[in-house]
Amino acid sequence: MMLRAIRLALSLQRFELRLLLGATLLVTVAALALAWQTRVVREEQLACYRAAPPAVEGSLDSPCPEQDPTLELLNDASAFAKVGVLGTPFVLGLFLGVPIVAREIEARTASLAWSLSRSRRRWLLLRAAPVLAVVALASLAAGLAGDVLTHAAPWFEGSDPGFEDSWSRGPLVAVRGMAVGGIGLAIGALLGRQLPGLLAGGLVTIALVAVVTITIDGWMRDAAEPIAVGPEQVISGKIYGSDYRDDATGEIVSDEELYLADGEMRTDEYGIPLGMTQVYYMVPGTRYGEFVLRESALFLVAALLASGVAVAAVSVRRP
Repeated sequence: MMLRAIRLALSLQRFELRLLLGATLLVTVAALALAWQTRVVREEQLACYRAAPPAVEGSLDSPCPEQDPTLELLNDASAFAKVGVLGTPFVLGLFLGVPIVAREIEARTASLAWSLSRSRRRWLLLRAAPVLAVVALASLAAGLAGDVLTHAAPWFEGSDPGFEDSWSRGPLVAVRGMAVGGIGLAIGALLGRQLPGLLAGGLVTIALVAVVTITIDGWMRDAAEPIAVGPEQVISGKIYGSDYRDDATGEIVSDEELYLADGEMRTDEYGIPLGMTQVYYMVPGTRYGEFVLRESALFLVAALLASGVAVAAVSVRRP
């Protein structure tokens, strides 16, 4: 009985599932292929570096320029793949979530479908759960491929990418898919029409993304801490400003205060004022997982609220 209900729920959107899952598969495979090819070319370049003669002092030319154009091309292609991963949960969630209820109401088959089920809530669960599970799993596959692609970049070798490409990598992509799918389900149940449901769902999704982005950014600003960074030190994290630290006293001094105190602004070869160390107000990349959990919680709350609205709408509305 359960398997038959799942097959029925998926068969009602057979065309949309084939089209959208095919596109998701294409994005996922493209991201993985680009990551693999990037690593292959980068390994060739590193092998060339190891075999190259010592660099001449003062020379700015790369000893192995052959791989540079290929890596640039792969980086440009990766940007398009990341956009595809970014859009996957939104496209899947809206185009598969809205029709679950709206199509039945629009086609005037809702009254028959609801009368044949034990309850409207049970009907909604059996129709929505398989589709939203597909949205989550497909988005997860794309997100994991996006994570592999981000880690494949040459400039992240041996280092943590931190918050880089956070919107197009990891399980967070799947959580967004669940939230958008829930929104699509709720809007479709409220409006009972597919096209207006897609438009309204898109607007609500944009509003949700804006609220989550502003909220997370506020939390990150509050969590930013002053971290001293050397001129050649590689850092990973979200930066929200910078000042200087007086090496003698440990006091934090701003650019304006330095200028007022010393109009000449004597600096070293890196442009850092003498006797000072650059300080960045930042959230270290090591806290990436913490803020992913926070953002996931916000989207999960949105998914639960939207699902509740869908249940309420189906329970009380007339077909």
